[in-house]
Amino acid sequence: MAAAIFNAVIALVLQAGRLLYAPGRDRTWVRPLNHLLATVHPKSNSPWIATLLASVISAAVCCVPMNTLLLLSGTSLIFVYILLCVAVIAGRRNGSTDHGHYRMPLFPLPAILCLLGIGYVFYQNVLDRDFGRPSLIITAEIMAVAALYYLFFLWRRNDWHFHDPHDKNTFTVEK
Repeated sequence: MAAAIFNAVIALVLQAGRLLYAPGRDRTWVRPLNHLLATVHPKSNSPWIATLLASVISAAVCCVPMNTLLLLSGTSLIFVYILLCVAVIAGRRNGSTDHGHYRMPLFPLPAILCLLGIGYVFYQNVLDRDFGRPSLIITAEIMAVAALYYLFFLWRRNDWHFHDPHDKNTFTVEK
């Protein structure tokens, strides 16, 4: 069991490194931070600075009380799944997912069932005054800050847009 946990931690740190790399590659932050986060190791082609930063953040989070961590991250998946289901339905309706390799079988039934299930989980969290409701509020506040950052910083920039990972016109990184 210890080996499985150790393996999962390694996988999560590598994933977190990629999650920090992507906004750097997409020029989401200020130029020096973008450059650091998007730096790729010349031999392994991995985002080594972003992965190192993810490791440091993970180590620092070990000092945060468990209840605080649960409040900060406990309900974030509710919003992720709601947005994912809405994106699946909207993408199929407006044609933006037509180029994808995968087509959801029985569309839109899985997305609707997921929305219903997540709606129930959301409702149960609203009823929980001690943990669920405060966690939902914190998650909504984090999303509001992100939306404001987009509106007041990214939306006005003409050099920012999402990049395909295979796009050759992405942010230039050190080799």
